Amino acid sequence: MDNQDKDNSSKSKNKNNEKEGTKIARTVKEIQKVQIEHLMNRIDKPIVLPENKGVVLKPPKDFIRNIQGSSAGAGSGEFHVYRALRRKELMRLKLMDEEIKKEQDQKEFDEKMNKLKEIEDKKTEKRRKKRQKQKESKKRKLMKEEEKIEKKDDNKKNV
Repeated sequence: MDNQDKDNSSKSKNKNNEKEGTKIARTVKEIQKVQIEHLMNRIDKPIVLPENKGVVLKPPKDFIRNIQGSSAGAGSGEFHVYRALRRKELMRLKLMDEEIKKEQDQKEFDEKMNKLKEIEDKKTEKRRKKRQKQKESKKRKLMKEEEKIEKKDDNKKNV
């Protein structure tokens, strides 16, 4: 009987919520719809997205209490301690190598982009000079034609 009472009370709560205008989302689609509606209601507020800070490495331990040696008499659990320490150290070294590789790739990319930009700037300057030269030659040509026309007019007036 208690389970049925709980079910009935939860159903009545859901009905009360629906009457008040709040609806409990039951599917992923409904949850997304509610989130989008909530965002659209506050459209004037900026959305702050957290930046990916990357992997934060813990510095290696300066003092390790469990030092294993090659002496006999090591307990059965020592191998697992050694394996965990070794795995952590290898992971740390791997992340450091990846970070160095990422920096090198970025540096190479920047150098390549700078070279391409220089080449494009040179081409642009060359084309600009060519256009300017053509423009000046057109001006000179027009000036010569105007001078010829003026000479003809002067000759006609003088005759």
